[in-house]
Amino acid sequence: MLPQIDVFGRPFSMYAIFCVLGIALAILIGTSRSKIIGIQKNDVLYAMLLSVVGLLVGGKILYIVSVIPVLWEYRQMISEHPAILKALFNGGFVFFGAVFGAVGVVYLYCKKYKLKLLPMLDTVAPGIPIAHAFGRLGCLSAGCCYGCSYNGPLALTFPEGCAAPAGTALFPIQPFESVLNIILFIALMLLGRRKRRDGLLFGSYLLFYSIIRFVLEFFRGDAERGILFGFSLSQWISLLLLPLAVYIAFIYHPKNCGPSDDHSQ
Repeated sequence: MLPQIDVFGRPFSMYAIFCVLGIALAILIGTSRSKIIGIQKNDVLYAMLLSVVGLLVGGKILYIVSVIPVLWEYRQMISEHPAILKALFNGGFVFFGAVFGAVGVVYLYCKKYKLKLLPMLDTVAPGIPIAHAFGRLGCLSAGCCYGCSYNGPLALTFPEGCAAPAGTALFPIQPFESVLNIILFIALMLLGRRKRRDGLLFGSYLLFYSIIRFVLEFFRGDAERGILFGFSLSQWISLLLLPLAVYIAFIYHPKNCGPSDDHSQ
């Protein structure tokens, strides 16, 4: 794989490049959909730019939570070699944490400027899976978030220097999840061609991605994901999100389902 590229003698992480491209595309999609939902384009742009901070903070916090079992299991080794702890904390992000952090920032933005939260989330919802698809390509480049041992068709083998175990045939989880996210993106874009009742698009995203993530976790091979009663942390989050997603998408009926009030800056 290709963990980094050199541009004029300076190394750049392919993971970071893919993530930046995905976020930029998500912002472009969100702002282009603002007219359909009835929100000022500037509000969508500012909310999404600020949400990147929540994305980074939330993703890192949940990652740290997910590695607590590993920290406890190797506590003796970590106490003798504290550098392991720093390397572990620098290791990555958990996607659900990134979503929670981003949504939290969008909520604060909407509250400050008296905008409706669900229409804003519906506006940005299709951009989430396309950004995630690019992020998983970044994982593929770095060899992180790798699959379980697998000798079937399309198996991936990573070289030395990647996060994945070198020379071991693994399930192609990163490109597989990327493709599923692209399919989900297309479905949401088709569903969102016209204004729907508030919450339908975002709830649908949560519903279908939670199902996708729950299933795909069985094919993951990286250990730092938090395991409780046989399920990973992301699987437990997926299970908890399912009823909430169904409620937002199909049951919740806001009193006013029209476009949010105009707000310009």
